[in-house]
Amino acid sequence: CSKRSTGEIHGLGRISAQGIKLSMAEQLRLVVPLHGEQVSNMQQLVSVMLVDDEIMALNNLKNLIDWEEAGYTIVASETNPRNALESFHKYRPQIVLVDIMMPVMNGLELSREIFALNIPVRILILTSYKDFLYAKEAVEIGISNYLVKHEINEESLILELGKLKYEIQNTETNDRYLRQRLIRHLIGGLLPPENLEIGIKNKYLDFKIGSLAFLFAKIDTSYPILKEISVVAKSHSNFIWDIFNLANDTEYMDAIRLNPDEAVFVIYFKEEELKETVREIASKTCKKMQERFQQDYEHTISIVPIIVDNKNQNIRNIYSIAENSFNYSVYMGKNIIIDYESIPTAVNSSFKEVSVILNELESDFVKRDSESLKNRLNIIFTLLGKPPWNPEDVQNTCDRLVFTLVKFRNKNSIQDNPSKIEISNLFNLNSIRKWFESEFISSVENAVTIDALRYSRIVRKILVILHHEYNVDLSIEEIADRIHLSAVYIRKRFKNEIGITILGYLTKIRMEKAIELLSTGEYKVFEVAELVGYSSSQYFSKVFKKYSGLRPLDYTSGV
Repeated sequence: CSKRSTGEIHGLGRISAQGIKLSMAEQLRLVVPLHGEQVSNMQQLVSVMLVDDEIMALNNLKNLIDWEEAGYTIVASETNPRNALESFHKYRPQIVLVDIMMPVMNGLELSREIFALNIPVRILILTSYKDFLYAKEAVEIGISNYLVKHEINEESLILELGKLKYEIQNTETNDRYLRQRLIRHLIGGLLPPENLEIGIKNKYLDFKIGSLAFLFAKIDTSYPILKEISVVAKSHSNFIWDIFNLANDTEYMDAIRLNPDEAVFVIYFKEEELKETVREIASKTCKKMQERFQQDYEHTISIVPIIVDNKNQNIRNIYSIAENSFNYSVYMGKNIIIDYESIPTAVNSSFKEVSVILNELESDFVKRDSESLKNRLNIIFTLLGKPPWNPEDVQNTCDRLVFTLVKFRNKNSIQDNPSKIEISNLFNLNSIRKWFESEFISSVENAVTIDALRYSRIVRKILVILHHEYNVDLSIEEIADRIHLSAVYIRKRFKNEIGITILGYLTKIRMEKAIELLSTGEYKVFEVAELVGYSSSQYFSKVFKKYSGLRPLDYTSGV
């Protein structure tokens, strides 16, 4: 991250939880930089620890160069080797400068203890001429180099540190690449390729790490009312990586692309980090990601943060939890942080209750009753929105509504089939309800307009009566009286325009409705007979067999 004061890291401010303040080094490692320069202009400060039992020598080393200007930050300075070991475990500096000759524990012994922790580090030994043999031994055990104390100056120190920084950056880049490949394979439920070193897995997923925060992020896309339509934010599918790649400048965070509109952040926390602190950092990071994305691209992302104990993790299961959680965004909207643990999920489906209202809605549709359609839709989506939630109920309801809509449009020769309509702003139940309401009402209006052009005013009046009152005992004489014409005249006029008799058309309406009711499996034959206007189930069965070729019982049994 760019050079900042210790009080502020990229606009996040000093992070604290229950009075605990994080040091600058901890913020640098645990918080993704979400504001400021592009990645190429950002400089990751390399963390350094100084160890020398002589306070004057220690102060001289601190003041020898402008550490931050050179690209480094001193996270600890110790005169006691035992304290230095504790500070190393706490701050995990990338470079350690240590005096070779110290009481209690000399520099070589301290170096061995540090290497035993298996934490990536470069160590420079500070020595004098009389320590030369020790210095050679230091190089043999893995110490990067040694510096002769009285020869150290600003130029030589910066040169030596620069070599180590180059090594660190190259190693970290390679480690990051292998680590991200490993996590991507584990999320996919695959065995890691043989070329992924087991050391990477041990180093970053199993060893010396306490908690892991997985921040699964998705670009918000419109709810797929029509399954055959893939609704994605096409113009935004690459923008997300401009932000995610900023994580590459943060040592303890990875950003991994999963598919065109989804990625995951992984934040690694030290073993002693408090759970409250971990959650606070994860939450702040999520919010900053969302703010930056919406500000720069006028689009939104939703995030599922999942914090786990490294010792008990199963990355594939974690990913499944996140994917399932995203299914519930239809209840919450867009640009949200989803708390997967608080989602009120349903054990059983409530679709049967919704189906009853859907049947009534289909009847209203046939009758062209716009007000009743609005009321039914409101009831349906109110039921769907009541917890506990079941996303399958929403999809099944949308499928049924689309089927009803398409059927009505086709039957009435209405153009602009819903499958061709652009759907781009449906992010919650309310917006979905409004879309269906608009489509249903416009379909009714179009059907009325088409009927007006197709049939005479007299025939339209007869059609309205038949569609609204198919379930009552109607006679042609009664219909004729209601429109003030003779029965003979309306029989002839209707047959000439529609192509079948009035009774034949009424029977067609009744049989189509009977088939819909029988297909639900929720009604007995005698109940269906009554619902479509027959007082005798035997006579109904006879008419049904003649119309469909099947008996009602054969139809319900799937024959």
